[in-house]
Amino acid sequence: MYPHWKEYIGKSLDFGMKVQYDDNKLYRVRQNIATVLENKAPSIDTAVLYEEINETAAGTKDVPIPYNNNMTLEESKYYSQDGVTYKCTRSTGQAMYNSLKDFVGGTSR
Repeated sequence: MYPHWKEYIGKSLDFGMKVQYDDNKLYRVRQNIATVLENKAPSIDTAVLYEEINETAAGTKDVPIPYNNNMTLEESKYYSQDGVTYKCTRSTGQAMYNSLKDFVGGTSR
């Protein structure tokens, strides 16, 4: 559905574009990238450039969104990490990097 990140190596990516990478994980580009470098793939190490998103999980208690330490959290949606499901009690407005268990007042089990 979305192009693979590797197709853009040596080319540019624009803010807001979505690309697949690593086991078909989906990432949104967080800023214009003039030249995509092979050694700067989407990951927690390049979080300033890419944010992981999930368009397939509903974010409900039955179908929580898998959280991988580089996502924006939305109020009232459910996220899962390490076999635990959490309900987000406030939107973050930006990508978060800590484990869900480390958030105080932002998630509840």
